[in-house]
Amino acid sequence: MAKLPKLPKAHAERALKTLIGSAAGMAELSNGRGYVVLRGSIFVEVYLENMWPTGVFIRGDIFFKGTIIKTVYLNRESFEPDLVITEQAERIKARERRGDH
Repeated sequence: MAKLPKLPKAHAERALKTLIGSAAGMAELSNGRGYVVLRGSIFVEVYLENMWPTGVFIRGDIFFKGTIIKTVYLNRESFEPDLVITEQAERIKARERRGDH
């Protein structure tokens, strides 16, 4: 599998604005692959993820007090949430938690 490109800063800003309304205080992750914003107890991280076979999406993880409370996949062109991919990812995670591989 090919290595994913770095999420462009402008794309990260738009994704964060979609998820939490603002990208103020945005910082690059230490691995250089994404960006984060801290708003009180809420921490939001965005980066690229390959959702094979569909394609590459912007993944947004929303944390509350260190625990992921929601993961949303955004379309890379429109920056709108892709509810189909988000739902598929949630079903996969639920199966993994149950051990139904």
